[in-house]
Amino acid sequence: MTARRVRVCAVILTVAAIAVVDGQNSAKLRFTRGRPQFPRDGWWLRVDTDKTEATSMQFTFGDNPKDLTGEDTWTSSTPAEMGLPDPLRTARSIHLNAVTTPAGARAVVCVIFQQFGVMHLEFTGNVSRTVSATRRTASCTP
Repeated sequence: MTARRVRVCAVILTVAAIAVVDGQNSAKLRFTRGRPQFPRDGWWLRVDTDKTEATSMQFTFGDNPKDLTGEDTWTSSTPAEMGLPDPLRTARSIHLNAVTTPAGARAVVCVIFQQFGVMHLEFTGNVSRTVSATRRTASCTP
């Protein structure tokens, strides 16, 4: 394999981290990253790096607030766009939690479903929202 092909494959792959919870393995879903490699046929996020003061954000996500099956961290040195992994990528709604570091830092994130902006999040510290794929906002465009 060429070095370029290895890099592209590495970007496309979704990495699952295994956490041990009460002696049992529990897989956590991770973002898919890189443009244009990740599929845009479902949910994805874009951090507005010009307006975001946070150096990192810890995300947890799932299909409802009581079943957050995914977690990942965005940092200022990683791509600004992240796709949610299967099976959440094509869900009709998602629940998203985000916490900034430092805690008092401002963050601006667009939540996008396919080619439609569905929620513009501006927050300091933390945010928790359930978002429907049918919602639309003009302030976030793919």
